[in-house]
Amino acid sequence: MIDMTKKDKIELKLIDEVKKGNKESFEKIVELYKNRIFSYIYKFVNHKQLAEEITMDVFVKVYFNISSYDADKGKFSTWLYKICYNTTINEIKKNKKDRVTYSFNDVSEEYLSIEKYNLDRIIENEDQSYRLNKLIESLPKKYSQILNDFYIKGLKCEEISEITHVPVNTVKTRLKRARDMIRKEYDYV
Repeated sequence: MIDMTKKDKIELKLIDEVKKGNKESFEKIVELYKNRIFSYIYKFVNHKQLAEEITMDVFVKVYFNISSYDADKGKFSTWLYKICYNTTINEIKKNKKDRVTYSFNDVSEEYLSIEKYNLDRIIENEDQSYRLNKLIESLPKKYSQILNDFYIKGLKCEEISEITHVPVNTVKTRLKRARDMIRKEYDYV
């Protein structure tokens, strides 16, 4: 296991307890992740009830498959988001939804942390935030998803690659293209 944080160690202890049958430890894991997982799913489906149902499905899958989690192969959060991503995509396919929309209205500046790319000037007030939302929504799904995963969820390119089954270099390229599209289009809005 590389670069274990205090949070990682706590999660591993909880996971070990869950593997031994401790349901209270699983409830703690759910509490740690339920809001983030719901938010992640909601960005895909844009429907509260469906997002809640998928969130529940994700945690059911996690509970019944937690014995297959191997800390030596990666972080728990990456494993969890992979289940979340696959469950959400399968549900979208099942419902034959062609277009996935994202709503970044409730996302705070601190989570975006895009100032290092000279985009922080975009979110100076509500009007600009609205304009940014519209731009992000207008991007193709593969670029909107990368922005969400990288800036909102704080996932590394390697983690996004593992979750989405897309090569790391493709993730990096899509991230750069998405930022370039935002920069280019924002100047014309």
